[in-house]
Amino acid sequence: MAWVTYIITIPDYSFFSKPRTKDTVRKSGGIGFFVKKSILQDIEIVKSENEYIFWLKINIENNKYFALGAVYVPPEMSRFYSEDDFFQLENEISDKSNTYENILILGDFNAHTSNLPDYTEIDEFLYRHFDISENSSETIGNKAILIECNIPINRISLCSKTNKLGRKLLNICKENDLLIHNGRLFNDRNGQFTFRNASVINYS
Repeated sequence: MAWVTYIITIPDYSFFSKPRTKDTVRKSGGIGFFVKKSILQDIEIVKSENEYIFWLKINIENNKYFALGAVYVPPEMSRFYSEDDFFQLENEISDKSNTYENILILGDFNAHTSNLPDYTEIDEFLYRHFDISENSSETIGNKAILIECNIPINRISLCSKTNKLGRKLLNICKENDLLIHNGRLFNDRNGQFTFRNASVINYS
């Protein structure tokens, strides 16, 4: 069987890729970015051994950087999925959250989150043991960011499915003060499907 190779080019853009290193039956796998040539001087690739993410460091102004990560997490039942790799991914996201003031992560997580909260909810245990009032609970963690920026607290999603990867993604958000864009902003306020008009597995 002969393989057909397609080369995708976009005028005025350069392509940076991170091919999959594990053997595949068919030619597939990998993640990458198209970067506008006019900003190449402000872009730096951040080294990562993790198969699931490809990082760029972007100089916004005066050496003020933010981290941009492209993600592909294989489905849990895939032979390419690894609990160890996902644990390393969690650690990398935590490290970048502590290193950079702002990070943006986008891609295919194969995660179903429905409209479950991506912020920490204060329950009766926390109210009682940490002397938190109901009013002050609104100013804690990433929920406070939503309120401050006048962004809807609760996401909307047309997908009602949840799975293990979805719960892992929500925990990553809660632990690192990250928020999911889907179902909240711009043209996705209604939580549109992202895969085959049947589910939401791609996030930013």
